[in-house]
Amino acid sequence: MRRLWLALGLVCLALPVFAEEAATQGITLPSLFKADDSGRYNVKIEVAGAARLPGASQPTRIDALLDMTLAYSVGRLTSRDWIEVVISAERASATVAGQKVELPKDTFPKLTALVNDKGDVSSLLASEMGGQKLPGINYRNLILLFRPYAPAGELKPGATWRKTISLPPEPEKYEFSCTLQGLEDIGSVRTAKVRSDISVVPPEGSSYTASGFAVTNFSLDSGRLVKSHAEMVVKTPGAPPKTPAGTPAADSPGEIQATVKIDIQPAETAKPAK
Repeated sequence: MRRLWLALGLVCLALPVFAEEAATQGITLPSLFKADDSGRYNVKIEVAGAARLPGASQPTRIDALLDMTLAYSVGRLTSRDWIEVVISAERASATVAGQKVELPKDTFPKLTALVNDKGDVSSLLASEMGGQKLPGINYRNLILLFRPYAPAGELKPGATWRKTISLPPEPEKYEFSCTLQGLEDIGSVRTAKVRSDISVVPPEGSSYTASGFAVTNFSLDSGRLVKSHAEMVVKTPGAPPKTPAGTPAADSPGEIQATVKIDIQPAETAKPAK
């Protein structure tokens, strides 16, 4: 009997040690896209601020919400070093100044990104989309939020890393400073919670600024995005930017000061009726 109580006592003393080791154990966070992966996401993009269009004497208030469902799929190309990631809109609506309007899904182009075996985006292909481009994270470059860009090997809460990303042929670069904030269960999915501080590096001749952050949960099993919240502060000057040749750019959005908030989470599994 004395031996039994001694054994039980040793087990009880050992439990806190094992729990502490489990809490500090490193994790490996998958960073690459996986072939044949697919899913659907609800995306909300909220823009608030003010804009002064070229030639206008007074600024116009910006108060808009874009609500859409995106289909996401990954396929492997003939070369084993390349992955094709396709994002397309299934439905979209816009609410401007309190008025909601359903938008044709072809308002937004299908986006096709070619990603190499290091996880870098080598090119981003898109059909033409009307309207002017707002700097920072937007529909055109949502793929930036779909991967943690984590280094290989084990990471522990508090680990940090940096990544500079480009999306050719777009001229901007995006600097990510990432921190693994910890682990979090979302439903039945065990996730890693990553905060990314983001700064956009504009091309030569442009003087806009766009910076902010994203807090994103990625599945520990697959590396897939489970949910993401991003905020960007965008400022563009009144004078239009110039091209490398010294001429004004044709797609100047005018003078803008705005905050952009983006929320991404999985959509229902059932597809909408056609």
